[in-house]
Amino acid sequence: MLIHTSHNKGSHTRTKDLTEVFWRSLSTRLNDRRERTKLLKQLEVLWLQDFVPVSKAVGKKIHRFKDLIPHLSQFVAEGQIFELNSATDDELNYTRHPEIKVIAIGGNKLSRGLTLEGLVTSFYLRESRQYDTLLQMGRWFGYRHGYEDLTRVYTTARLANW
Repeated sequence: MLIHTSHNKGSHTRTKDLTEVFWRSLSTRLNDRRERTKLLKQLEVLWLQDFVPVSKAVGKKIHRFKDLIPHLSQFVAEGQIFELNSATDDELNYTRHPEIKVIAIGGNKLSRGLTLEGLVTSFYLRESRQYDTLLQMGRWFGYRHGYEDLTRVYTTARLANW
């Protein structure tokens, strides 16, 4: 996952802090029987209302939600949150860690030729009216054979209109 906020490093840190709180809450909820049941119901609704219709629309095999459940805890346990800017030591190294699962948060460093392997979800919040900037960011959302039904881009209505 990519979260592109702004060129301001302070926004990266705040976003990372909030994302870490959210990620820890997922882990906690998955490990608490009562909370796990509630969370799985919420995720199943999302699966049925969003992913299943998109998968059908692009002719993909429809997976049953219950088949995904055994993978959730491991995915959350393995997921890492990186703040990628010149003020941090976080580094994506797919050579040393080819199976890394990461939420990359940043600004300029993310928009300067960085490739996120397996990227399927992007939150793009940095506002720009510059066509070339928006076009360059578009490469994040490129075509990945076999994952057409999983790719998601989230942004503000204002930015989408630009």
